[in-house]
Amino acid sequence: MRQAVVPTSLEPSDREVLDALPAAVLVCDASGLALRGNAAAESFLAARHCALDGLRLWQGSPYASADGRFCWRLPDGREQAGIARPLSDGGWVVQLLPGGEPVDGAAVLERRLEFERTVVAISAALMRAQRGALDACIDSCLGALGQFFEVDRCYLFRMSDDGQRMSNTHEWVAPGISREMANLQRVPATRFPWLMRELQADRAVIVPRVADLPPEAASERLEFEREQIQSIVLVPIPSGISLWGFAGFDGVRRPVDWTEDFELGLRLAAKMLASALQSRELSDRLTNLAFHDPLTGLANRALLEDRLHRAQARARRSDGWISVLLIDLDDFKQVNDDLGHAAGDQLLREVGQRLQSVVRDSDTVVRLGGDEFVLLLEEADEPTAAEIARRAQEALARPWTAEGESEPRHIGASIGLASARADSIDPGTLLRESDRAMYVAKYGGKNRIARPPA
Repeated sequence: MRQAVVPTSLEPSDREVLDALPAAVLVCDASGLALRGNAAAESFLAARHCALDGLRLWQGSPYASADGRFCWRLPDGREQAGIARPLSDGGWVVQLLPGGEPVDGAAVLERRLEFERTVVAISAALMRAQRGALDACIDSCLGALGQFFEVDRCYLFRMSDDGQRMSNTHEWVAPGISREMANLQRVPATRFPWLMRELQADRAVIVPRVADLPPEAASERLEFEREQIQSIVLVPIPSGISLWGFAGFDGVRRPVDWTEDFELGLRLAAKMLASALQSRELSDRLTNLAFHDPLTGLANRALLEDRLHRAQARARRSDGWISVLLIDLDDFKQVNDDLGHAAGDQLLREVGQRLQSVVRDSDTVVRLGGDEFVLLLEEADEPTAAEIARRAQEALARPWTAEGESEPRHIGASIGLASARADSIDPGTLLRESDRAMYVAKYGGKNRIARPPA
């Protein structure tokens, strides 16, 4: 077995692992002086009338044979065998052998320390990951986790906000193993009732042999067999009282007899990865609230100002044009008075959708406030802007029927159009010019397109 070099200094969690080992394990310095022993080691030594304090296991090198075993003499004259493994600072971790085949507690400790280093590396990578690189970082972290546990597939699933669907969002697979993420998008939760029941109860699903799944997991067994899974472990990722998602390991090439380490390791890593994604989701929600209109979902005034300055910077590089259309609905107050504010809100959402249908991908539709909307048109001179304004007017002119009403209504809109080269006018002035043009249209008879007065 490869001898890993691990640090001598132990964190509190490492000490807990050391004490939990059934084998008698000591940590010694380079000279063989015992620095710390676990509970089993202390009991072992006490039974042989030997104190840990001041105990020296060897002089010079601990190695007495090629396999790393050594012998030292107890105070009562008897010889004691052990296995020693080197640490990074010259010290040693030693397992005392009471006789018979050893339980390699030192190896267990080394593996725990190696896993903790993997966790630290994952944590550091997530903290360093830029927003746009987070998904790739999570895929890489899943790869590190899958390779450490020597599984064939490692992945995350995210539940929809209503808990009705699940989607595979991130996936790592070992060489030669099929990728399944594309096949597992927006899967109805009702498709796997047994699995959902277990995960929603915050219970890990640990299946050493898929063929041994209970009869009530028939749907799950069919899916696992389709993916050629022989063994699987899934752990829930809760969020409050609901299920945020879950993470999983698959054994494809061979069955796996899952130990507690698999579940605990997967739970810890899944919590870290999900926390990074939850932080991004929260940031997205806050950004959406700050820069979007809550009623229509369109950009708001704050985002419009940002987009105007960005559009001007791009247009300056190409000596291009920017156009702004300011749209004010005609007689909107009458809709609220006749049909109520709920109908008015429905109309505003409908207007937003219709305006989005006439603009280009590079353009921005904004609800400025009340019944006023703005179309920011990048790389659009006045003739191009006039054509988009005409299409917007036609789209808004289509009859509209409020929910619960039988009689359709017609929407009128006064549209102000302002265009300029990027280097000839600042964004704020361009927006004010479109506002002046809108009032020309409004007072000129409504439901028309106008330009700013000279």
